[in-house]
Amino acid sequence: MTEQDHTPTEPIPVLRKTPELSVVVDGEPTPLVQLQGGEPMEDEKTPLVQTAGSEHFNEDEVTGVVMSARIRLPRSGLEELDTAIADLEFALAHITEQERRLLAVLSASFISLFLPWFQLSTKGEALPPSPMSGVEIAGFSALTLLVSLGALLLASEATNRFLKGHRLLFQRLLLAFLSLRFIFALVSDPMPGIYHRYSLWALVPALLSVTMVLAIFGALPAWPRQRPLPRA
Repeated sequence: MTEQDHTPTEPIPVLRKTPELSVVVDGEPTPLVQLQGGEPMEDEKTPLVQTAGSEHFNEDEVTGVVMSARIRLPRSGLEELDTAIADLEFALAHITEQERRLLAVLSASFISLFLPWFQLSTKGEALPPSPMSGVEIAGFSALTLLVSLGALLLASEATNRFLKGHRLLFQRLLLAFLSLRFIFALVSDPMPGIYHRYSLWALVPALLSVTMVLAIFGALPAWPRQRPLPRA
């Protein structure tokens, strides 16, 4: 047998045909979805972001009023919280200067409820006294009045429409009840039959009660500011 007997007479194909897809192994091919009309699907539309230069952005209402009132609260970096802070700025810009001072008094009154107003000798005079905070004496009623006054001040336009123009009257009535609640809590006996004395922190609700009475007549004083020196 010679070498020519082993040499093939026909050329051997190098590339073979690709085997057809097996439905069991490769699965069915995914059909292509043809869009008609060239319109994007509803789920893939990008929402329109309103900017300061858009037609629907009321720049004077949001920024002009706040800037004229000189109210600028610090931002936190969180979108939801910053939106709430911006709404608070807008609400503060639509109330009077006296009402802004009253909001500061109400915030201080809320904090004062958690301060020790009294010192009770429940375990004898030889042992340290037990503190008693204002929330234990005038808790629920004072908190209800504080929340009602805060909502009345911040939602000024809505409450004025709801109260048919008598918003200032309701504000003074709630302030009178709150100041009387603080005064009665300070002069009352916190726990009958137990020796008690005032704490130094009791000066805070006492001073706040006086400021509430001044706020009823709209005579809250402003915080003293240092005037700029005259130019030479």
